[in-house]
Amino acid sequence: MLGAVVRRPGSVLEECRGPDDLTGPTNGPVELPLHIAWSGLRTYNLHQPRQRMSYYRTVLAEGQRHDLTALLDRALVGETSAPHTPATPAAGAAEI
Repeated sequence: MLGAVVRRPGSVLEECRGPDDLTGPTNGPVELPLHIAWSGLRTYNLHQPRQRMSYYRTVLAEGQRHDLTALLDRALVGETSAPHTPATPAAGAAEI
């Protein structure tokens, strides 16, 4: 999945030479610099899926190239960008 994102014209990740450039943290708490997270939550626990997704969303939206390579990790980009689908349908949900 990462390869498609890197090659997409106009993508912030387009400038990265490849997925090996992404060498950011993979676990534990991470504090984003003020120029990225200038309002709200700045420290994210990458062990928690929702915080990890919010962290990646914030870095991708506000970060520059050097931020992407320092704060995103190759393995977690694909994991974080995978769509969430529930394992079982919700009770009472109609089938399509």
